[in-house]
Amino acid sequence: MILPTTMKMSFNKSLVLIKTRLAELIKKTFVIIGTILFSLFPASAQDGQSVYPVSDKPGDPGYCAARLEGDSLILETSRMKRCFIWNNGNIKTFSVENKESKSVWVCNAKNPDISFPGVTGQGENGSLTVKNIPGGSAISSHLEATVNCRIGSIEVKRVFRLYPDCPAIACDLFLRGKANTPWVPSSINSEEQQMSDAGNGKVPGVEKVELPGRHWKIDAVEFHDVSDRFNSLIKEV
Repeated sequence: MILPTTMKMSFNKSLVLIKTRLAELIKKTFVIIGTILFSLFPASAQDGQSVYPVSDKPGDPGYCAARLEGDSLILETSRMKRCFIWNNGNIKTFSVENKESKSVWVCNAKNPDISFPGVTGQGENGSLTVKNIPGGSAISSHLEATVNCRIGSIEVKRVFRLYPDCPAIACDLFLRGKANTPWVPSSINSEEQQMSDAGNGKVPGVEKVELPGRHWKIDAVEFHDVSDRFNSLIKEV
């Protein structure tokens, strides 16, 4: 479909206005960027339907914990454990453990898990806040661990959600501030160019796990929350 010139001009003005308002919004308040669900383990049909309450006792099926030990941040449930180098809040994944199989993967991370084009500097003002979230009609009870820090001109807030008897840890990512360079790939039509941009630090990286070895078999899954446009809310990509 070809738009008339007047409609194109109106559309372009609206797009510029939206981008400007979004930029101003990011400067003033935290904007949620997305939710990451991290797991290296197979899940069963019962996962996500736990009847166990959150427990602070190791060995309980509902055990969930988030704590700082020296320069390490530890997040764990009764079924998995993920350790980070604290790095003043600009965390780096150190290891991931499957408690059921007793397997531990030690990562080779040299840089933090998160990175932004045009944003440099070490993590500053790192903080950890942990609280219990009671269950209700719309949510399940879980432990919430909030990690805040500043990286250059960007404030980062990561809200980790740990659910009882669950082999995965969810994370909601929020950002506030202003970047010095655009966060868009040089080409939106070339997948190879997008991968190259990602490797060269030209697009944001919001999650990274540098596992040892090569030729890992990994399944990527995309989650949708708009049922009127998707027949299935879970899609393997």
